[in-house]
Amino acid sequence: MSKTGKCSLQNDTNSICDDITKGTVFVTNKVKIPETNLDMNLVGKELCRYHYNKLIVNENHRLKNAAKKQQCGHPKHEEYSIKNNKRGRPRKHILMKIPQRLQPVLCLPSDTLICNRCSIAMDHDKENQRSSNYQPPKQKAPIVNIDHFYAFRNDIYYSAKEFKELETAFHEVCEELDQVKLST
Repeated sequence: MSKTGKCSLQNDTNSICDDITKGTVFVTNKVKIPETNLDMNLVGKELCRYHYNKLIVNENHRLKNAAKKQQCGHPKHEEYSIKNNKRGRPRKHILMKIPQRLQPVLCLPSDTLICNRCSIAMDHDKENQRSSNYQPPKQKAPIVNIDHFYAFRNDIYYSAKEFKELETAFHEVCEELDQVKLST
């Protein structure tokens, strides 16, 4: 198709094309045309800068931003947000997949995203706790300060004082065994 220098959509729309002042752009099959405008058959047409920006550039940008703005899929998100938001201002919610232990309670698909506040609020909601499918969160193991405790086995911890006593007793027993071996 030859370039005419005129916008192909000049007669189709009521807007004023700026092809005289800014020229036209030839749309090839390499241009990513948004799904919302595929029915317009823009490939092979010349578009003025106004139509090119409106139908391709700005639409692609709008679709990208719409995909980024995902929302919490929890059915009680608004209720939990009101309870947790004591200052009355909107807060950002970090979205994550539904924890497997909470999925049977919500009856939502596994790829649904919920915010971290809803995940925490579910564990404090008495209605959820009464559900037969509810599983409480796993408790974190207590942190043992290794600097003050010593372990001989996996399940027994000794304080520094007890460890020194055991170490002294161990050396005494070793000396006695050496004496017994030497005497024989």
